[in-house]
Parts: sequence; structure tokens; C-alpha cells
Amino acid sequence: MIGVGFTSIYAWRIAGEAARMSAGLAATRLAMAREHRMASIGALATAAAHELGTPLGTIAVVSRELERALPPGSPESDDAKLLRAEAERCRGILTRLARPEESMMAGMERLPLGALLDDIASDYRGGDIAIEIEVAAASEKSPEPKVWRAPALLHGLGNLIANASDFAHTKVRVRAFWDTRTLQVSVEDDGPGFAPDILERIGEPYVTSRPGSDGPADSELETNDSGQEGMGLGFFIAKTLIEQTRGSLKAVNLEDGGAKVSARWPRGAIDGEIPPGTAAVL
Repeated sequence: MIGVGFTSIYAWRIAGEAARMSAGLAATRLAMAREHRMASIGALATAAAHELGTPLGTIAVVSRELERALPPGSPESDDAKLLRAEAERCRGILTRLARPEESMMAGMERLPLGALLDDIASDYRGGDIAIEIEVAAASEKSPEPKVWRAPALLHGLGNLIANASDFAHTKVRVRAFWDTRTLQVSVEDDGPGFAPDILERIGEPYVTSRPGSDGPADSELETNDSGQEGMGLGFFIAKTLIEQTRGSLKAVNLEDGGAKVSARWPRGAIDGEIPPGTAAVL
């Protein structure tokens, strides 16, 4: 009886260890697959930065010539000026993509959380969509945290705000909340929300995140209310970058319409003494 009991307990523990090892292996494979996809996107971005430089330069030159030829102050002249400005902006983005090491080393500093969010949102203001920033603490005695301007954090939150701005009808609300244990940033919009059939798959690459204005979007593309299409990579990139800063991401649909994406970090992950992503190196 003692031998049978010992053998049973031993077999039960071995089965438990095998199950834990299997779960750990699956999680490791998932993480490696995600990193491989991210590395592939980085390689494609570098190639795109090289290939798109020449056509963007041509667009800038032609738009400058159109701007000179058209009557000053006319709608066509303003459109040509806007086209040239957007082409220059694209060239600047591609330059940063082609030289990521310089972007990573460019004077990382700390800012109050509200100021950081306002700085990120400034790139997406100026259109028809209003972007509001709300900052609140769980207690009046809790000071506003100072957050590192880490590239992963800037691009991750920037992608969330850009995605919300693309699908919002009139307004995007960015809310920040913190207490002694966690720090959370949520991005809400009043758009159509996430398609229910793919809500659980949000965060995977090339997955539709929103239905279009005329019905569900294609399974491989995103379609916003303006009819624009994307590759379904924005949320995947944002999720991967935020997870690199020890954060987590969750997407839900709001009861009164629209969508909400929340990013949550433990205190010290992005507002500690060490910039996020450098602890492992040190």
C-alpha cells in the first residue's frame, strides 16, 4: 500500500511537472514567434525606407514646383503646400526607421505622464478629431509619475492614438491613472468599435481590428471610416513594444459605442530610475 501510494504521488508530480514544462515551452515558442515577426517587420521597414526615399523626393520636388506655379492663397496652392509638408514628414519618418540606433540613443529623458501623453498626441492633432488628455491619481497625495521617453513607449502609445484617431467620429480621449502599484493609460474613441468575431485575436499581425463604414472589413486588412486601408499591423506593433516595457495591453468595446484600449504597467517599469529596456543589458 505504501509503495502504491508513493508511486501514485510520484506519477502525479511528474505529470504536473510535464504539464508546466509544456506550457512554458508553448509560451517560449509564442514569444519567439512574435519576436521573429517583429524583426521581420523591422527589416521590411529598413528596406522600405531605402526604396521610398527616391519617390518621396520626387513628390517633394513636384509639389514645390506646383506651389510656385499656382496663385498664392488659392486652394490648389494650399493643397500643394500640404502635400510637400507631408512628403517631408514621410522622409523624416523613413530616416528614423533606417537609423534606429540613432533614434534609440537620442537623449532619453523623463517627463510628467500628462506632458508625455500630450507630446505624443501632438503629432495627431490638427485634424477633425479632437484629442483630450485626462490625468488622475487614486489619491491626492500621490504625485504625478515621471515617465521615460523610451522609443518603445513613444511608438507604442503613438500607434494606439493614431489607430483611435483613424476610426473615431469626433473625439479621442486619452486617460491616465495611477496608484501605488500600477500605472495605466487608456485610449478611447467614439468610432465603430472592434469587430466581435476578431476581438479575441487583437494583437496578432494582419488581423482586422475594426469594421468598415459600409460593413465588415476584409480579413487581411483594416478599413476605417474614411475608407483607408491598412495591413493590420498597428495594434500588433503597439502590443509588442508595450510588452517590451513590461506592460500589458487589453482591448474592449464600450457599452455606449466606440473602443477602449488600456495599457497597464507595474510601478517602476516606465517611471523607475532605470529606463525601460536597459535593465537586462545592465
